[in-house]
Amino acid sequence: MSKVIVLISLISLSVFISGCVSQATNQSPIKSISGAQNIVTIQPKDDKTISTQQNGATTSTETTTIHQEIFYGQWVIKKVLAYGPVGTYSNDDIKNIEGRKLSFSKERASCFGDQIKYLNDVAINPIYKKTVVSKSDFVTGYRLKPDALGIKSDSIIQINASDSKGNGCVFFIKDNDTLILAGGGAFFELVRET
Repeated sequence: MSKVIVLISLISLSVFISGCVSQATNQSPIKSISGAQNIVTIQPKDDKTISTQQNGATTSTETTTIHQEIFYGQWVIKKVLAYGPVGTYSNDDIKNIEGRKLSFSKERASCFGDQIKYLNDVAINPIYKKTVVSKSDFVTGYRLKPDALGIKSDSIIQINASDSKGNGCVFFIKDNDTLILAGGGAFFELVRET
């Protein structure tokens, strides 16, 4: 009799566990979180609720519904803010880049990089990887003080937009209407198109 109870208990437990596992694998937003580097990768689906890690390396999570990212929209490259120690763009390239329009959405992202030709590329169904970069990490990575870009806070959010082919760009969120585009050893101010 006790063997039958143990057998029924094991079967019930395995059915319960398999139900929990299939429920977890059916969640559609793709995300990954790395607390050590404060990286959150999100590919939102329409009207789905996702969890993202907030407040640096803390373990608390906040659930939000993503309808529109702050950086979605049309942007214009306004001017060069600063140059890193090494650059690939000439003065003529800079003049050609200023005034160009970029756009970011769930379906498409403009591209930018070390060569001006990348402005003609588009990332399809991009994944936006958000990284919180401290001032010291920014200086280490870019050999430039964030103050040169008008960044006064202790950290800034870096966005790496890329598709499955590697097309994309890197930019920073300064505020709701200003992004900072990085590429070719230069940093450009992007302003939201009105």
